[in-house]
Amino acid sequence: MNFVVLPARVEFEAQDRLELRAGEEANLFRGALGAALRHLSCNCDSSPAQHGGHSEGCAYARLFEPVWRDGPGGYRNAPRPFVLRCNNNAQEIMPGKTFTLDVFLFDIRESPWAILQEAFTIAAANGFGPARARARSVTLRPADPVRLPITGTPGHGHLRLHFATPTELKEAGSVIDRPHFPTLIHRLAERTRALGRLYQGWTHDASGYKFTEVAEVKLLDCEWTRTDIFRRSASNGEVHSIGGFVGRASYCGPVGRFLPLLEIARWTGVGRQTVWGKGEVRVEAFERL
Repeated sequence: MNFVVLPARVEFEAQDRLELRAGEEANLFRGALGAALRHLSCNCDSSPAQHGGHSEGCAYARLFEPVWRDGPGGYRNAPRPFVLRCNNNAQEIMPGKTFTLDVFLFDIRESPWAILQEAFTIAAANGFGPARARARSVTLRPADPVRLPITGTPGHGHLRLHFATPTELKEAGSVIDRPHFPTLIHRLAERTRALGRLYQGWTHDASGYKFTEVAEVKLLDCEWTRTDIFRRSASNGEVHSIGGFVGRASYCGPVGRFLPLLEIARWTGVGRQTVWGKGEVRVEAFERL
């Protein structure tokens, strides 16, 4: 069985100077996209907290306010079926320059690319960020589906991971300050299983993950640095943390079975606030013993 990702890249041309603050880029686009999509597709009068008021087929509700009425603890609010990733290293983009945004979609039931193209066009025209910097949406290019196996071949080895974007992993209700392998794998398996059940037709026990080996994997060393990043909600003015830990970690033990799951994390992210691009994990090196 595979986990499927539907990737696309959106290209814009800046019309105004656009400032991209480190760690806040994806959130800047997420808010603008949500507002445009709600305007396009949502005919209800409900507030964001009132999930039941959306019309049938509302694209905004499908992407931004999905509901999992019988979901397990921690998933009463369904995980959103997409992730945004910003590709621009520059902290400011001047008028006339192009910039891109990646969209990774995990809902394979119905393609939303047409309405997303329209929503990005509206969002760009309305402007991004506090300064409402306008842009022109040039293209939205879907790529071929990516099909990722969910389990690998058992085997021992040395593994090095790169936590490329701020990552927050919880254990016993609290954010941990070291990326222990069992916690990472359990959180990642929970997220993958939830996305698969909600959006890809998986049955309750379809993933077949076995964790008997995960406790044997040892954290050898890590270089984890906390980044403190905050966002202000455009709707209510509240300030929220979107920071986390970035860096690298090395492990040793029976990691082979979990390598495909870690490849999935490159697309889905793991931990808190993944829709903003947090929790991107990449396998930097693996040496089988």
